[in-house]
Amino acid sequence: MKKQSTTIGRKKDKQKMTRLVTSLSILAVSCLFTIILSKSNEQLQPYKLDVSRINTKEGDTLKPLLVPRPPGSPAHAKVQEQLRAWYREIGWQEEIYRFTAQTPKGPIEMANLVFTEPHGVNVTERVILSAHYESKLKALDSKQEGIFVGATDSAVPCAMIVELSRALTGTSERSFAFQAVFFDGEEAFENWTNTDSLYGSRHLADVWEKENKLKNIRLFILFDLLGAARPRIPNYAQSTDRYFKQLVEIEAKHRAKGFSFFHYIDRVGDNVFIADDHLPFHQRGLRNILHIIPSPFPTVWHRLADNGDAIDPQTVTDLTEIFYEFLKNLK
Repeated sequence: MKKQSTTIGRKKDKQKMTRLVTSLSILAVSCLFTIILSKSNEQLQPYKLDVSRINTKEGDTLKPLLVPRPPGSPAHAKVQEQLRAWYREIGWQEEIYRFTAQTPKGPIEMANLVFTEPHGVNVTERVILSAHYESKLKALDSKQEGIFVGATDSAVPCAMIVELSRALTGTSERSFAFQAVFFDGEEAFENWTNTDSLYGSRHLADVWEKENKLKNIRLFILFDLLGAARPRIPNYAQSTDRYFKQLVEIEAKHRAKGFSFFHYIDRVGDNVFIADDHLPFHQRGLRNILHIIPSPFPTVWHRLADNGDAIDPQTVTDLTEIFYEFLKNLK
């Protein structure tokens, strides 16, 4: 009898232990699900526009970009990885288009970076936000290579795109997706020619033409030479007049009267052109292009003075807020 009682007791203990393990397992799964759901909800919450990250040389987003970063340099690779890390944080899909550029300095490995918002899996049309992320090898007023920073050319434009991408993530369901494109090798290594310039955009335009992706671009926006005070930005093409007029209207609504950034001019066709990273796409028939570049260029253009001290915080703030309003309401 004693032996039988012990056996029964052991069975009861085993049953209790099984129930305890089952309860703990259910509790653990429940806690894990709560954590995952919480993280998922956090990711779905829209990011708020925070221009303090980009409107001074100490801004969290702008500062890592304010370094000499010619193609092939360690700093260039570091900036590339930083851009990729930022877009991973907000869940955008990454595509890297690597290629070897034949330059006057010899073959140099380059890479165009393309990031598409999560909504892009559901739609085919794209609105492109683009800039080049490398810096010129040598300033016009220096014989030394690898010391030109290029704050307006184009660290600030890149930082603006990153901040706009953050703020636009998860804002609404659209019939198109935003796509951030960072071109490599825009600058000439020696003298600007058809072959010594626009390395990255020539490569990407060629690839996208072969993949039949150019037809999916609803609007192509190229930012360049931005960040210095009092930029005068005209509309360069009649084909995107309606978009440019929206920028004029938004600026008039949000900024005090006085100096205006955007200057609408009646155009007859696309008859005003500045060679830049949109050119290879234009040559392949794309006309929905907004080229956001000042005319005249900033006084620091291609000079050592194009560094963090050239940045005007209010100008960067206003431009970013205007484009956020424009993009948020784009149809």
